[in-house]
Amino acid sequence: DDDDDDDDHDPHVLNLMMICCEEQAPYGPAADTANMFLDLLGAAYERYHSICTLVNQTSPAATAEEKPNSTQQQQQQYSKDYTIRITVYHAQSMDYPKTTQAWNCYHGIIIPGSFSTAYDTHIEWIHRLMTVIQDEIHANRRKTLGVCFGHQCFAHSFGFLDDDFRQRNNNNNNNQNSIENARTCCNRGGEAAKCSIGPIAGRKSFPLTAEGKFLFGNTASSSSNHSDNNNISSLDENKTTIHQLPRDACLEMLYTRGDMVQSLPSVGIALCGDEELANEACAYFASEEDLLQFRIHVTKQQPTEDSQLATSLRDGIVSRKRMSNDGKIALPYAITLQAHPEFMSPTTGCKETFINCVDAMVGHGAICHDSPKLALEEANLYHDTLLRDSLDAAVSTGVILGWF
Repeated sequence: DDDDDDDDHDPHVLNLMMICCEEQAPYGPAADTANMFLDLLGAAYERYHSICTLVNQTSPAATAEEKPNSTQQQQQQYSKDYTIRITVYHAQSMDYPKTTQAWNCYHGIIIPGSFSTAYDTHIEWIHRLMTVIQDEIHANRRKTLGVCFGHQCFAHSFGFLDDDFRQRNNNNNNNQNSIENARTCCNRGGEAAKCSIGPIAGRKSFPLTAEGKFLFGNTASSSSNHSDNNNISSLDENKTTIHQLPRDACLEMLYTRGDMVQSLPSVGIALCGDEELANEACAYFASEEDLLQFRIHVTKQQPTEDSQLATSLRDGIVSRKRMSNDGKIALPYAITLQAHPEFMSPTTGCKETFINCVDAMVGHGAICHDSPKLALEEANLYHDTLLRDSLDAAVSTGVILGWF
């Protein structure tokens, strides 16, 4: 209706769509999943607004000529009067917007988790989702947040396209142009696979890459559960050795997963991960040229070994806003996370959905019966750290995608 059309241009309304990929509990139903993301993004915007207010207060005073326009722009960007709406579509029913105009009504897309597997592309609805990611989202650079299953699907859709090209061209081997197109496409890569270290349920920390530090900034803050604010404790797989990692080099969140992103396409870049699981958060660019330009920019911004590893979240927001406004360096159009930041939502997140998902993994035989108890204990013990990193990742994602 007319009111919805007005909302498309209202700077105080963020209109998102969610492609629900799990209709049943414990991660579903769709309304519960959407509410978790509403809680997460609402809390993230509150944090963003507080940071931007502080930036405004500490910025050099504008000149008399500059101040009116500057104030108006800040009111539009930083106003606390902000409405976030999520409209749910259902991937398992192959329910998507039917027209380009309908797609264009949304400022962005959320592809959340599922107990399904991204590489089961013989299943019709997953096959369709892969096609939608490529033909509608990637082709039009629609701003997207992918989480867990959505993270895996985004990467796998590029490799799926390779397989799709191969299959179609096997039926027309005499068409040289089609063969060349297939060869070009097959260089794009991207694949999801079984997690190389087995299923994971609970809290886990992964180091940020140089690009991750640049986009996410320093996730550390003055408040911490740890005795040393500059370090974070990470238990090894045998739960016997504590490794100390620089606090501002890590992203610590909650996980329930059996799969991973094994490889990235040529337009994708890892933001955090380790030697075993290298692609735990990723960014996707419109083209290889944009990605290369971004990497060069990050390299030029890298600090010396004697300086801090990353900027503060506040400085990171200012830097990314400046990059977005001047348009000289392309930012990613999609951010995907293997972790579940929405599990730290204040309503049904950690206390209900997360633990029920861990219980479901026990029921499927993926993890041992003691895992739910340990997962809940760690979630409670490291609650403040998990909440901070989940919110800060959401803030950075909102800024990168232009949602905040």
